[in-house]
Amino acid sequence: METPTVALEARDLRKVFAGQVTQEVLKGINLQFPAGEFAAIVGPSGSGKSTLLYILGALDMPTTGSVLVAGRAVESLSQTEVAAVRNKHVGFVFQFHFLLPEFTALENVLMPALIGGARRDVVERRGLSLLDRVGLAGKARQRSTRLSGGEQQRVAVARALINQPSLVLCDEPTGNLDTKNSEAVYTLLRELNTENKQTILVVTHDPGFAAKTDRIVRLVDGLVDSDRRTGSHS
Repeated sequence: METPTVALEARDLRKVFAGQVTQEVLKGINLQFPAGEFAAIVGPSGSGKSTLLYILGALDMPTTGSVLVAGRAVESLSQTEVAAVRNKHVGFVFQFHFLLPEFTALENVLMPALIGGARRDVVERRGLSLLDRVGLAGKARQRSTRLSGGEQQRVAVARALINQPSLVLCDEPTGNLDTKNSEAVYTLLRELNTENKQTILVVTHDPGFAAKTDRIVRLVDGLVDSDRRTGSHS
């Protein structure tokens, strides 16, 4: 049986925040995420989950250690190369949506693709399809400020997926959603994971969401406390 390609790897990641009191948030994290895996990172508040996610997605750099995205060591790249890796390979869904208020839902979704040099007519159909899949087909032309908080978060999910990234990183993507819309987001992520073999990594406090992923990594005090397969694929 062929060994799956490693999409994302953390090697002895450590992160120290220096201030009046030095805080070691990550204390030596070693993890591999095979291509096509759907995994959850869980743990109590302050355990280092979001810090780890941001470092894995090259939004932040570790104090020591290495992150490999598609086999490339991020810390060895220039800032321009890191930005290119993020735009091409990584899609982010943040806990807060960070939509641009002067643009419509569709324009917000298309923004990463347009920044990457894609033609609007080529990606607009994909953007409309993604909005349809998160239940917002009828609100594509509305300004983001006219959408509810939950709707804005679903736009942010669609935006993260517009470049068809091989790696999707989500920080509490359903934290502000009701049960129905949380399920819609999970279903979309699972469909993309199954159809396109995208690797999806979700930081979540929702045990129900985590239980439906393939693997649960639990952090406690900046260390991997447990790492187990769930046997779930629903």
